[in-house]
Amino acid sequence: MSDSTLQAPKEERLSMTRLGLIPLALLVLGVIFLGISVVWGFFNPSRFAFSWLVSYMWVFTICAGCYFWVLIHHAVDADWSVVVRRIMETVGSLFFPWLVILFIPMISA
Repeated sequence: MSDSTLQAPKEERLSMTRLGLIPLALLVLGVIFLGISVVWGFFNPSRFAFSWLVSYMWVFTICAGCYFWVLIHHAVDADWSVVVRRIMETVGSLFFPWLVILFIPMISA
């Protein structure tokens, strides 16, 4: 790593003000659908449990795959893979804490 304080040009930085209300609308939509799925789970708990398991394993597979490729990149120690490795490290580290929390219902069952 270098000690350079080089900043990305202003045009390349993410500006949330340019996105408008899209992130807020998606958050509200996600909360609404989460509420619908929880209410639906009370009426059909077995189907909700199977859906939970399939969704959990789908996200877990993505996380485990990212960590697998990070291990491969570290084992090979190629210089070109730094950018790809950083993205996979970020995806894995963002999903993993949520997977630990979402695993709690499976432990209690």
